[in-house]
Amino acid sequence: MTSTLNVDKIMNVSGDQDSGVDLQTNDQVKLKTANTDRITVTDATTTVANALAVDTIKNTSGVSMLTANAQGFLTQGKRLAFLATKTNNQTIAHGSHQLVQFNATEINDESAFTTGSSAKFTVPTGGAGLYWIHTHYRYETGNAFTVGSFLYYTPSGGTESSIASTYNNNVYYTGIDITFLKVLAVGDQLQMKVSQGSGSNKTIGNNDAGPTVRFIGYRIG
Repeated sequence: MTSTLNVDKIMNVSGDQDSGVDLQTNDQVKLKTANTDRITVTDATTTVANALAVDTIKNTSGVSMLTANAQGFLTQGKRLAFLATKTNNQTIAHGSHQLVQFNATEINDESAFTTGSSAKFTVPTGGAGLYWIHTHYRYETGNAFTVGSFLYYTPSGGTESSIASTYNNNVYYTGIDITFLKVLAVGDQLQMKVSQGSGSNKTIGNNDAGPTVRFIGYRIG
């Protein structure tokens, strides 16, 4: 049997009778304790008046979005980052921009970074957003010549272009860096390219207290 109970308040029967549900206002439900509004629900908002104690926040699909441990450290539901490194040698010819052929990854969330001759990061499904990007490399020589570094961007289905660059003079194993922010869509790609003007071939790729060629990206929002 289906029936309706029409009331304005539901209160505790024992004690001081100051906790319960307040239904007196149209299209509004209040949960009260100690005669104080704790949670107010309307058709537009839900307001919580005091601390909300939870360990995990999930989206409507049931996927964990944010978790707090006992010490108060927060962990986001899904991280999207990459750290590609080059531990083998690659010859860079004089003059043109050449793609760095990364051969390893230390971080590769969603397997979004592809190593090898066409090394690149591709934004995976659900990964659109603002990215922090950093590149670093050096030539394995102490000779003096002009060096360049370039961040290449290819929009999904589009044409590649350099969106950030920097030049320097190699003095003695000089490191060269790019740091950049970029809003990326699903399917967009990022690649790292380098150049040098020594007049002959030069080499990148080595471990010297850590990898000397690095490509890093992190989705920050």
